Amino acid sequence: MIRLSTGTAALLKMANCISKVPPTTAYMMAGQKCENNCRFCSQARDSSSKASLLSRVTWPDFPLEETVDAVAAAYKKGNIRRVCIQIVSCRESRGNLSRPVKMIKDRVPEIPLSISAAFTSLEDIRHFLDLGADVVNLSLDGASRPVFENMKQKSWDRAWSFLKKASHEFPGHISTHIIAGLGERERDIVESVQKCKDLGIGTGLFAFTPIKGTPLESTPQPPLVSYRRLQAARYLIMNRYARAEQFSFNTTGFLTGFGMGSLELIEILGNGKAFETSGCQGCNRPYYNESPRQIPYNYPRPLTREEIEKAVAAVIEGTRVFS
Repeated sequence: MIRLSTGTAALLKMANCISKVPPTTAYMMAGQKCENNCRFCSQARDSSSKASLLSRVTWPDFPLEETVDAVAAAYKKGNIRRVCIQIVSCRESRGNLSRPVKMIKDRVPEIPLSISAAFTSLEDIRHFLDLGADVVNLSLDGASRPVFENMKQKSWDRAWSFLKKASHEFPGHISTHIIAGLGERERDIVESVQKCKDLGIGTGLFAFTPIKGTPLESTPQPPLVSYRRLQAARYLIMNRYARAEQFSFNTTGFLTGFGMGSLELIEILGNGKAFETSGCQGCNRPYYNESPRQIPYNYPRPLTREEIEKAVAAVIEGTRVFS
């Protein structure tokens, strides 16, 4: 058995539900109840959340063989562009993940495949890249030492040391995720994104989502206007339009400028790509951070012209407010 996100199950016609925006990646999860204890995560060791949850998404179980058949058919039809397998950290992690990866790559060798896991061994990364994964995600989540060590109860220095080793050993194959809204400053996220860019590490940005049964269940999500500034900053850095050193911040760490004029910023952000889901190519993670009734933090589709104008205006007006 393997767990699928509800949207993935619907896309693969393995569940009778409708997704307003279908996922462009088949999202899977292997393993049961994590040994780690991240304070924001429904899968954490001490969480009392439903075992079927990750973020706000439900992940029911499906037969592995049936899932692989459905993934192969969907990829050949062009309905999915990638497979992403999230591994819940437990003693059986490597075994839990090896079989589905091997089965998928044996069936559809050309399909891009990402692994997201809390690996601490270069050998584990090498093992899954050898099986056919093209990206291994080692999530930072927290963007500053105090936030990281409080939220994940692990060493900030050790996490960065391993990211550096992995990016050096496997250039172009390592990525990470950063979560906005855990108590960090905007400056912390910007500087972490720049550090990742300099190391050749891909970076996906997500908004904190409170989940019932976790210690942060009553913590609000980050303000959307703040998140828009961070999306813009990430886009500028990752696409080499600017570096973090060119940005300006106020004394409390709010982003107040991008080192360029408004007209240049409007032109760069005018395609709306900065506000779409970031991360691996082909990933859109619909409604991972919000319900379909909310304005998306990360748009899972191309934005309309009106949506682009509002998002860019939020970036520009937001920097003025905190100047």
